[in-house]
Amino acid sequence: MVFAWLVLIPKLTGRLVVAISLPCMIVSLTDHCARVSFGSMMRMDGSHGPRVSPIRDRFGLLLKHARERLASLSAPALEPFGITGRELAVLTAVAEGSPPSQLEAAQRLAIDRTTMVTLIDSLEAKGLVERRPDAADRRRNIVALTAEGERCLVEASKATDEAEGAFLAPLAASERDRLREMLQVLIENSEAPADGQR
Repeated sequence: MVFAWLVLIPKLTGRLVVAISLPCMIVSLTDHCARVSFGSMMRMDGSHGPRVSPIRDRFGLLLKHARERLASLSAPALEPFGITGRELAVLTAVAEGSPPSQLEAAQRLAIDRTTMVTLIDSLEAKGLVERRPDAADRRRNIVALTAEGERCLVEASKATDEAEGAFLAPLAASERDRLREMLQVLIENSEAPADGQR
């Protein structure tokens, strides 16, 4: 795109000045000379850089701040139960369906096995889960909630639901459901194998 300005300054020079600005070149013409310089002219908002989306509109930044905001509400809600958000996620994954092995629990949360072992060790030390042989296959160990773990899961989930509600308060109920659906689509799509890798 080419920008051109015609400026007549009779009181100062009586000359007609034409300035043509390209993204990387500025040409100034008067009735006696022409001057070429390279660079970028200041935009109307006073900035010099290339035209890009404002940082406040960047998805990465928006998701980062949204996550931090939710965490700032959820962490205090979990303090009375002595667990973290990640440990609550493990309790939830273990409670879904039949008791899993450590590997199966890691797969349910899409985290690596080493991290899962560390989380389960912590929960076991707190008396919230236990490792035991699978009744159907004694060679296989499973992870199951203890009675205290079941109580903790129910009460901690209620507390984090309330924190989530406070986080989503500016949105209508239909908007909350739509946001959850869109995030699920993005996550599921990112987990799907790329073309040629199936």
